Amino acid sequence: MNAIDIANKIAANIAYNKAFSRYEKKDYHLDGFLNDYFFYQNKMPRTLITFKSKFSSLQGYYYENKTSDKLVVIAHGFHSISDDFLPYIYEFYQNGYSVFSYDATGSGLSSSKSMYGLVIFDVDLDYCLKFIKSNKQFKNKKIYLFGHSMGGYACLANLYRHHNIKAVATVSAPNDGGKLIMEKGNQFAGELANIGQNFIEEKQNMYFEDYLKDNAVRGINRTSCPILIAHSPIDFVVDFVFQSAYSHFKEFTNKNVKFYLATGNNMEHTNILYSHEAVSYQKEIKSQLKALKKEKGKAFNENDIISFFNNVDRVKYSEINHQLFDKILKVFAKSK
Repeated sequence: MNAIDIANKIAANIAYNKAFSRYEKKDYHLDGFLNDYFFYQNKMPRTLITFKSKFSSLQGYYYENKTSDKLVVIAHGFHSISDDFLPYIYEFYQNGYSVFSYDATGSGLSSSKSMYGLVIFDVDLDYCLKFIKSNKQFKNKKIYLFGHSMGGYACLANLYRHHNIKAVATVSAPNDGGKLIMEKGNQFAGELANIGQNFIEEKQNMYFEDYLKDNAVRGINRTSCPILIAHSPIDFVVDFVFQSAYSHFKEFTNKNVKFYLATGNNMEHTNILYSHEAVSYQKEIKSQLKALKKEKGKAFNENDIISFFNNVDRVKYSEINHQLFDKILKVFAKSK
């Protein structure tokens, strides 16, 4: 290896590490979502539980519904954390489920300076399910999975190795995390666009080994449990036609897979999680904030943002997609 090759490899390594650097929890004062436990502390109990993954110590959150033997495990996606799903966690809790969620490697309150790559979501869920299986606190719990984006991919992929799952619901899930990083390098992290597929493959093989064999189709076809796959036909993050788990439906041999196709305002990767009214309201609020920023000019600062969002209706802003959630409950109810 000559000096140029060495320099290129060093540059590529820096770019890769930057693309998958830590993702921290956002200050909830700076947006309109109900994405902090502060808003739910008087509505449902939460216990903090720490467990190990392959590269890190993960922060888990257990919302125990003492009247239930059903446990939903929630897996978030890239550049997200568990608390972003508190509106869904609360709905599951209200509908008779206990919930276990966690911050993935390099995200939120979990450890590690790096996320290592997109396949980490598959790895973390595997370790999470192993932890739940070995913990007496969750003995005799019926396990259900719910995941968004990379978390959805992880839910489907893990069906290949975890055969005790009662039902699964995924939203905006890709089929293959290992391939997605190649296909969408520029979109997920611009630094990866020009460093070369050979280097990315080398890094992934080093970090993830056998996990690279995993994909949604492989997991779906290993089980007969009920599954709901939801996606938007206009998803600019996980392409509906070429990259989504949904697009591989002709390869499914599991006869218990149901589908949900987003319509109206719910036509984007994350918007699908929210009601039509919430998406419209979010757009209205963002427009108002943009106008305020323009009006104040250089005087505009963080305190203005906090003051602005103090007057936002967070319940309206965060309202979940109840049509989608109702379908999730119906699929979960079909489990044996």
